Amino acid sequence: MNREEYINELKKRMSGMSETEIADAVAYCEEYFDEAMDDEKAAADLGTPAKFAAQLKAESAIRQTNNVVLSDQKPQSMMKAIVMIMAGIFALPIAVPLLFVAFALMLTFSLLFFILIITGIILIAVCAYVVIISVVGVWFHAQGIGDILCSVGLALIFLGVGIVAVLVTKLMVKKLLPYIVQRLSQFYHRHKEGGKQNEFE
Repeated sequence: MNREEYINELKKRMSGMSETEIADAVAYCEEYFDEAMDDEKAAADLGTPAKFAAQLKAESAIRQTNNVVLSDQKPQSMMKAIVMIMAGIFALPIAVPLLFVAFALMLTFSLLFFILIITGIILIAVCAYVVIISVVGVWFHAQGIGDILCSVGLALIFLGVGIVAVLVTKLMVKKLLPYIVQRLSQFYHRHKEGGKQNEFE
């Protein structure tokens, strides 16, 4: 792959990144190709455009998350950052056992997040069901003031539990996502730097 083909492919793979980041990456590649004076060798050293772009996107996501307080970020932007960092990890020239660790890490975080969301949804659904049944029970089956008070009390208790479940689920998601981003960023940087050291040894 020659310089022009490499840079054109890299630009395609970097779609969605800022013009400045793309221009910086292209300038870096141009300089690298100039110094190498052999397009094939330079392309081999840089890695495929897909892998190089994945690493650049991971670094961009890490920079963006470092520039703001993670807890202030929206869950959608943090999920996007997690996906980009994971793609960057899989693009690093690291050993297969480390890739397996990265995959296990991603799977663990994904399962934890999934279980948290599902548990919250089930708890909220159960609370909503009990509230509806209690209100319907008051309306159609109440036989006295005692029945009405019990049904209304039960509805209020489960309404409170449902509200608490929503708040706790949101809080856990807000705490968990930044934690995942931080851990993945650390893993990415540690093994990227380790890969560079191995290259120079």
